[in-house]
Amino acid sequence: MSKPSKSDCAGCYNNFYNGHNDLGVETCWSLKDATVIHKRLVPLNMRPPWDSIPLRKLPSCYHTTGYAAVSTGPKP
Repeated sequence: MSKPSKSDCAGCYNNFYNGHNDLGVETCWSLKDATVIHKRLVPLNMRPPWDSIPLRKLPSCYHTTGYAAVSTGPKP
């Protein structure tokens, strides 16, 4: 598994902590332990099946408002 970079965090709720704040925090605390995995960003109000939603390579700690990041394992 590869390690994510700060650019992989675009759209994540915690991307605020990757230097996009006035608190002086330069790196999100979740990034150092994260790995890149395949996930589907599924809207919370969508019923299965989720096959129409494409897989994306995202950090394992990725989360965003209004979506569930559904992991599909190491490789689809």
